[in-house]
Amino acid sequence: MPRKPAVPRPGGSLKDAVLRLVQACGGEVSASEVCRVSPAQIHKYTDPTHADVSMPSDVVRSLEAFCGDPIVTQWQTAAAGGVFIPLACRDPEALPDQLARSVREHSDLVARTVESMADNTITEREAQAIKREGLEAITEMAALIALVETMAAGEG
Repeated sequence: MPRKPAVPRPGGSLKDAVLRLVQACGGEVSASEVCRVSPAQIHKYTDPTHADVSMPSDVVRSLEAFCGDPIVTQWQTAAAGGVFIPLACRDPEALPDQLARSVREHSDLVARTVESMADNTITEREAQAIKREGLEAITEMAALIALVETMAAGEG
C-alpha cells in the first residue's frame, strides 16, 4: 500500500515536484517498478525531512518517461529562470504544417493579449491564459527552429 505524505511539502519546492511525479506514476511502489530504486528510497526523495536526499536524474528521466509528464524537468527549468520546451518531429516533410502551427499559436497569443487588455487591465486569470498561449507559441516556434536546423544540417 502506498504511503501518504506525513509531512507537508512546501508548495513549489523540488520535493513537491518530485512528489507530484511519484503520484503521476501511481505512487511509490509503481514508481519503484519502473526505475532502479526501492519504494522506501522513492519516499525519501519526496520527504522534506530528508533534505539532503535528492532523486538522481536517471530516476527522474525513467519516471517522467513512464508517466509521460516532465514534471521535475519543468520545475528545474523554471527554477533556473527558463521554460522547458519539448521539441516535436524533425521530419522535413512537416515544415509547412509546423510553420502553420507556429503562426497559429502566435496569432492566438496576440489575440488573447489584445482581448485581455480591452479594459486596460490584466487580471491574474487573464495573465495565466496569456502565459499558456505564450508557452504554446514558444513551443511551436522552437519546434520550427529545430526542424529548420535539422534540414540545414542535411539530417532530414
